[in-house]
Amino acid sequence: MALQLNAFTGTLDYTGTSGGGTGQTGNIDDFTGSTGTVFVLTQPPTNNLILLVVNGLVCRRVGASPGVNQFTLAGSTVTTGFAITTADEIFAFYLT
Repeated sequence: MALQLNAFTGTLDYTGTSGGGTGQTGNIDDFTGSTGTVFVLTQPPTNNLILLVVNGLVCRRVGASPGVNQFTLAGSTVTTGFAITTADEIFAFYLT
C-alpha cells in the first residue's frame, strides 16, 4: 500500500489499543512554505516519537549537531541540519 504523505493535512485518528491503551491522536504539522532550520510543533510528541519528512525523504533524528537530512527534537522544537526553503515540502507526523 502506498501512502502519499503530501496528500494529508490536519490530524489523523489513531485508535490502536496495544497494551490496553485507549488510543491517541496523530498530528500532522505542515511547514511547507516555511524557511530556516527551526520549527515549532503544535504540541510536543508523546514519548518523543516523531517522523519528519522533507520532500518525500524521511529524515533521521540525532542527539545533537544534525547534518544533512537529520534533525534534533527538544520538547516541541525541531531543528534541522539543513536550511528549508519555500520550495520544500516539510511535514512532521507524531502522536499526542
